[in-house]
Amino acid sequence: GKVTLVEADEIMGHHEVFTDRGGLPVLLVRAGVEIRPGTRALELVPQGVRVRIRHDGEAIIPAGTVVLACGYRPDRALADDLQ
Repeated sequence: GKVTLVEADEIMGHHEVFTDRGGLPVLLVRAGVEIRPGTRALELVPQGVRVRIRHDGEAIIPAGTVVLACGYRPDRALADDLQ
């Protein structure tokens, strides 16, 4: 099957602390993954995923299976208390 990675940011992983951030997109493309930067998932619909493409409006990416991997915000309470 086909794999499509939807990334809301224009640059994949630029907020992450990851040593091979620049090499990861190359490896994904070599593995046949289509990367869609600047694309935000809005809603699961029967046909797949409705997305907003930063400069092109909305579209539906056909999908039989959707894996959701969301960003996160750290809980800095302990670090803030220690300062």
